[in-house]
Amino acid sequence: MDIADQAQIVSAQFHDMAMENRRFDLSPAPARKTGPSGEPLCLTCDADITARREAAPFAIRCVDCQQDHDKRNR
Repeated sequence: MDIADQAQIVSAQFHDMAMENRRFDLSPAPARKTGPSGEPLCLTCDADITARREAAPFAIRCVDCQQDHDKRNR
């Protein structure tokens, strides 16, 4: 392994750390749709996405609807 390989490995590690920390830089956006109790709802299917928004504060759809949305927009 030469110095270029080592530099690439270190660069990839820093990139991964930066991407992991990026989610803490995003402020949670208010839910676009809420239920009667104020819980965030999926924009597409009205499912409760409270747990998903804890992991991804910017989420507006449940995992299944987001995957469908991403497939349609590729």
